Amino acid sequence: MFLAEDDARRISEELTREVCSAHRLHGVAAEAVARHVRRDDFLFAVGLAQPKYVVVHLTWSAESSPEWPAATDFLDESDFRQNAEARLYG
Repeated sequence: MFLAEDDARRISEELTREVCSAHRLHGVAAEAVARHVRRDDFLFAVGLAQPKYVVVHLTWSAESSPEWPAATDFLDESDFRQNAEARLYG
């Protein structure tokens, strides 16, 4: 489900709150785009020039481990559309 602008901003802020300084998404510009309806998985567009996509499983807590929140990369929208279900839930 695509996110409304206010929800996208709130979820992007939540990602910033959750990642510790050692997490690979710390300090990276990430814009929330969509949510998996039955899970706490969110699709983020990362980067400006040529965005890639990252699915992040938010934990709703500030994390101290760089393993959380879990993040799965996709090269582009096509990679996400073709491979997301198998790579995330397969």
